[in-house]
Amino acid sequence: MGFCSRSGMMFLVVAVCVCEFLAVVSGSTYPGDIEALKELKRGVDSSSVTPGSCLSSWDFAYDPCDASFSDHFTCGFRCDAAVAGHGRNLLFLDASNNLLSGPLPANLPPSLIELSMRNNSFEGGIPSNWRTLTSLQVIDLGHNKLSGAVAPFLFEHPSLEQLTLSYNGFTSLQAPASYGLKSQLIAADIGDNELQGLLPAFVAMMPRLSALSLENNQFTGMIPSQYALKTVLPAPGTSPLARLLLSGNYLFGPIPSPLMGMKSGSATVSLVDNCLLRCPEEFFFCQGGPQKSPSDCRSFSPVIPLP
Repeated sequence: MGFCSRSGMMFLVVAVCVCEFLAVVSGSTYPGDIEALKELKRGVDSSSVTPGSCLSSWDFAYDPCDASFSDHFTCGFRCDAAVAGHGRNLLFLDASNNLLSGPLPANLPPSLIELSMRNNSFEGGIPSNWRTLTSLQVIDLGHNKLSGAVAPFLFEHPSLEQLTLSYNGFTSLQAPASYGLKSQLIAADIGDNELQGLLPAFVAMMPRLSALSLENNQFTGMIPSQYALKTVLPAPGTSPLARLLLSGNYLFGPIPSPLMGMKSGSATVSLVDNCLLRCPEEFFFCQGGPQKSPSDCRSFSPVIPLP
C-alpha cells in the first residue's frame, strides 16, 4: 500500500513537471513582453483606438508572437525567430499612424530594438523608464503632441543610434551628465518643435553624431564654434556632421569661420531663415531662402543686433 502511494506521488510529480514544460513551450512570447503589450493597450485612450487599427486587433487570448500578422494581432510588432524551449522576444514595435492619445506608455518590452509611435496624439514627456530599454537602437516619436524638456538620458543611452522627435512641442534640451560624450547617436531630428534658448554645445560633443536637425525652433544666440568644427574638422576618432540643419531659428551674429571655407557637396548645411548679420548666397548653406527681416528679429528679441 505504501509502495503504491509513493508510486502515485512519483507519477504526480512527473505529470506536473511535464505540464509545466508544456506550458513554457506552448506560449512562445516572453511573458514580460506580453504584459508590456497589455499595459500599452490599457494605457492609451480607448476612444482613440479606431476599428481596424493594429491595437484594436490585439487579442490576448492568443500568444502575440505565435499569432502575429493574423486576425488576432494584425500588425504593430515583430518578434525574433523561434528557438525551441525559449520565449520569443519582441524586437520591433510600431504603433504609428493611428489616433492614439494620452501619455506615452511607461513600460515597454525590454527586448525592443526599434520603437515607432509617430503620427499620433501622444502628450506629455518621454517616460524615464525608457532608460532601461538598453537594446533600443531606434526611437521615432515624430508628429505627436509631446512637450517639456527632451529627456537627457536619450543623449547618453548605451545603444540608441537614431532619434526622431520632430513636429512636437518640446521646449528645451537638457544636457546629460556625460555631456554627450557617451552618446551612441548617429542621427537626431528634433526639428519643428518649440525649443528655446541657446544652441546646446553638448550636442556637438557626441562622437558618432553625423546628422542633426534643429530647424524651425526658437533658438537664438550665436552658432557655437563646436558645431562648425564638428562639421569641418572633427576631433580624431569622431564622426563629422554630414548634415546640419539650423534654418528657421533666430540665430544671429557672424557665420562661424570654419564654415566659410566649405564647398558645396562637402556636407548638407542650412542656415537660412535666421537673423545672421550676413549670409550671402555665394555660400551654399545660405541658399534656399533669405534671412528673417530685421523687424521680425527685433520683435522676437530686442537684443538681436541689426545688420
